[in-house]
Parts: sequence; C-alpha cells; structure tokens
Amino acid sequence: MLAASVWNSLEFAKLVIGGMVPVAVAVLAAVFSRALRRAENQQWFSQKLVEKRIELLTAALPDLNDLFCYFTWVGNWKELSPPEILLRKRRLDRLFHANSPFFSTSAVAAYDAFISALFKTFVAPGSSAQLRTGLTSQHGSRVKAFTEYWEPTWDAMFTQEAERTSPEVIKERHQALTAALGSEIGTQSAPREA
Repeated sequence: MLAASVWNSLEFAKLVIGGMVPVAVAVLAAVFSRALRRAENQQWFSQKLVEKRIELLTAALPDLNDLFCYFTWVGNWKELSPPEILLRKRRLDRLFHANSPFFSTSAVAAYDAFISALFKTFVAPGSSAQLRTGLTSQHGSRVKAFTEYWEPTWDAMFTQEAERTSPEVIKERHQALTAALGSEIGTQSAPREA
C-alpha cells in the first residue's frame, strides 16, 4: 500500500510538473510578446515624434536664419525691415510655445535664450519688443542699405546701445540653439552644460 501511495505521489508530481512546463512557457511567451509590443509602440512613438519635430523645424529654420542674419549683419539683412523681423519672432514664438510638448526643455530653453539675446520684451504695455541691435555698424547703415523705403518710425524699434547684444553672443546662442534642435532629431549631440 505504501509503495502504491509513493508511486501515485510520483506520478502526480510528474503530471503537475509536466503540466506546469507548458503553462510556464505560455506565461513567458505572453510576457515577451507584451514587452515586444511595448518596444514596438515606443519605437513607433519615437519615430512619430522625430517626424513631428522635423516638420516643426522645417517651418522654423528659415525664420531663425533670417533673425540670425539680421542681427549679425550677414546674408539677407539688407532685405528685411524691422516689422518683418518682429513678424518672424511672433511666428517663431507661436511655433515653439504652442508645440513645446514636442521639444525637450533644453531645446525650449535654448530657443528662449536666443530670442532674449535678440529682443527686449515687455518694453511697455501694448508695445512690441525692441530689437537688441543698432541702426549702424561696421557693416553699414540699415536705413541706407534697406532695399525699399525706410519708415522713420522704425528707428524707435531698436534698443539703446547699452541694451544691445553683440554679434558674438548671438552667434553663440544660435549655435547652442541649432545644436539643441539637432539633438531633438538625432543629427547632433546636445550641447554640454557648463
């Protein structure tokens, strides 16, 4: 009787273990399948995020370039009026702030640092931002070089000399911004923090 009981216990244990193996394999397969789906979803999300960032940068880069040229006196600065520069700032502000969830905090901070180097904001209630550059430099006179008619009222759109930003600082902020934006889409590494 004892031998039959031991034999029945061994057979029962074999059956239980034999049944547990397929269950364990099924559980592991489900866990791996779930992890694989999660990884695929994350990869899809990352791809869509990069695509959205590329779309946003495609819209932003021409205006960013125009601002850079105007404030550093290179490229097409002679073709742009102060109101056009403010229009580009407003478009960029709308683009970056309305779409800030699509950018890292470091990219938004780099954008804000670049814009604050170019513009003096909150000048007076109801007033537009002022341009942190002058009417003249070693590169010429904005009034004389402008390819169309210069409105005398535009002179007030520029800050006093003490509030202007040097072209070197603008170049540094622009480089930091382009590095941050490049890292958003994987084309450059992010700038190192000091």
